[in-house]
Amino acid sequence: MYSGIDWLTGLWRGRARRVALAYRALFGVEQRDGRLVLADLAHLCHAAGDPFVPGQGDLTAFRLGQRSVWLHIQHMLDIPPEHIPELLNEANAERG
Repeated sequence: MYSGIDWLTGLWRGRARRVALAYRALFGVEQRDGRLVLADLAHLCHAAGDPFVPGQGDLTAFRLGQRSVWLHIQHMLDIPPEHIPELLNEANAERG
């Protein structure tokens, strides 16, 4: 697994730290709306589920791509994997 900041450094060079901070500002993980958006993305991108779909390689590949995006966001925001269920539970409570 790569480090989000290592990937950014390769892409953005001297601006990597600024881009990493922009992720935090954009998602506002300490704010209700930011956490709600993160929970939505976690659901969409199979953060807590299995992206594998038996007998459907194309759909599995698509879901793995979605999961890859989630993992990048998760790394950029330093969200530990054990916090994902809590994030998803908060979103479920919002839905009522």
